[in-house]
Amino acid sequence: MKKIVIILLGLFMLEGLLAQRNFTLHQHQHMAQAIHVNPAFRPNARFYANVGLGMHSFGINHSGFTLNQFLVQRDFDDSLEFRPADAIAAMGRINHVNLDFNNELIGFGLRIGKTYFSLTATNRFQFSFIYPRDLFRFVFEGNGGSLLGQRADLDGLGVKMNAYMEYALGMNRTFLDDKLTVGARFKLLSGIANIHTARSELGIYTDSTTFDITIDGVMHAYSSGLSNYENSDYRNLGFTYLTRFPNMGFGLDLGATYQLSDMLDFSASVIDLGFIRWKTDNKNYISNNVNYTFEGVDINQFLADSTGFVENFTDTLRGIFNASENDDAYRTSLNTRFYFGARFKVADMLHLNALWFNEFILGRYRPGFSLGGTIKLKEVLSVSANYSMYGRAYGNIGLGVNMRLGPVQFFAMTDNIIGVLDFSGSKNWHVNLGMSACFGKPDKKKKAE
Repeated sequence: MKKIVIILLGLFMLEGLLAQRNFTLHQHQHMAQAIHVNPAFRPNARFYANVGLGMHSFGINHSGFTLNQFLVQRDFDDSLEFRPADAIAAMGRINHVNLDFNNELIGFGLRIGKTYFSLTATNRFQFSFIYPRDLFRFVFEGNGGSLLGQRADLDGLGVKMNAYMEYALGMNRTFLDDKLTVGARFKLLSGIANIHTARSELGIYTDSTTFDITIDGVMHAYSSGLSNYENSDYRNLGFTYLTRFPNMGFGLDLGATYQLSDMLDFSASVIDLGFIRWKTDNKNYISNNVNYTFEGVDINQFLADSTGFVENFTDTLRGIFNASENDDAYRTSLNTRFYFGARFKVADMLHLNALWFNEFILGRYRPGFSLGGTIKLKEVLSVSANYSMYGRAYGNIGLGVNMRLGPVQFFAMTDNIIGVLDFSGSKNWHVNLGMSACFGKPDKKKKAE
C-alpha cells in the first residue's frame, strides 16, 4: 500500500501529460500532433519539430459519480456532508477511474511528395482502477444493511497501470489522386513499471438468519518495476529509459482517410495494438481459491484460552488466504483504442464532425461518441467545439484552438470545458496544451480552368 501511494503521488507530479481519448484533437486533422489519434492524418506543413514543448496535457475520467454527489454542502452551515447513498445510486455495477498521461519528449515530421514521415519519443502513463458498486455499499453500509442475505459482488475489482517509453516511426502516403491516405506507426516500447490484475473474483455473503460470513474468490496480481518510483526524483524517471530496454515491447498504430466527395470524407484508426513483456523487478501474487465461512467466536473457548484461540484463528486465516509469490516474467497488452470519424464540408472554412470512439480496458469495452464543428481560417487559425458522451457522462462540451503565427504553432484544447470550470460537478477532466515549430506551406491542389 505504501508503494502504491508513492506511485500515485509521483505520477500526479509528472509534467507533460496527455489524455488519450482526445475527441477535440481528432477534429484538428491538419495538426502534426493529430497522428496520435490517426497515423493517416497529414499536417499542413512540410516539416515540423518539437523538443519537450510539443504536448502538455492531463485527463481523468470517473464513470461512477461526481464529487458533488458524494460531498454535499449543507444549506444551514455551508459545511460538507458525506452522501454515500447518492454516490452509490449514481454508479453502475462496474465503474472505472481512468488516468492517461503523455509527454512527447521529441517529435519530428517531414513531407516528401505524397509521403509523410514522422518520428516521436514519448513518455507514457496509463492507469485504470475498476471497482464494483458493491464495494462502496460494503464500505459505507456494512454487511448488515442492504447486503444482508445476499452476496456482496466484488468480482472485477482490479487495477491496470502501465508506465513506459515509446519510440514511434510513422509513415503515411496518398493514393487514388490523393483521395485515399493510408498510414502506420511502428513502436518500440521500454517498460518502466506495471501493476496488473489478471484475475479478480471476490465476494462476501452474510447469512440473514445465522449471520455467518462466507468469503469466496481468487485473485492474481502482477507487478514490475515498482522500486523505480521509490526514487524521489519523479520528474527525470523517464529519461533513464531512453537508452536501455529492461522490459521490451512492440506496438502498432494503423489509420486511413478517404475523400468520398468534395463535401464528405471518412477516417478510421486503431491505436496501440501491442504488448510489453515485463521481466525486471517482478513481484507476482497468486491467491488460493478461497471459500471460507466464519461462524463466529465460541465465547467459552475464548475465555478459557484467549491467547491460544487468537493464535489458532490467525493461523487458520493465514492458511486460507495465503498467496504464493513468484518473479516470473509476464506480458500485458496495451489499451487498444479505435476511432471512426466522418467530416462534412459545409463551406470552405466550416466542417461538421462525427466521431465514434471505442477502447478495451482489462477486457471491458468502453464506447464514446462526439459531434462537433470546426472553423478554419486559412492556415492561421482553427477553432472547434463538440459535444461528447463517454464514461457514463453525457454533458461534455469540448473546445479547441490552434494558431499558427509564422513558424510557431500554439494549441489549447479540452474535451470538457465544464470539467475545467466545475471540477466537482464533472466526470471528465481534460486539458491539452502545446507548441511546435512548423515550416513550409502545404501542397495546393491544382484547379481546372
